[in-house]
Amino acid sequence: HRADNANEGIPGINGWEIEDFVYALHEYKQKLRENPVMQMMAGSLGDEEIAALASYFASLQ
Repeated sequence: HRADNANEGIPGINGWEIEDFVYALHEYKQKLRENPVMQMMAGSLGDEEIAALASYFASLQ
């Protein structure tokens, strides 16, 4: 993902709200959002890992 949050190609995720990040990753995990790479990555994560990533990316600006 882009560090500068530019919306070109792969979008930036820095500064996302925790709830939005968690929701998005769970949708990828359940294959409700279409993106094979994100489905694979999210599918390998547990709830605690998703929460930790959400907190980390929310803290970045």
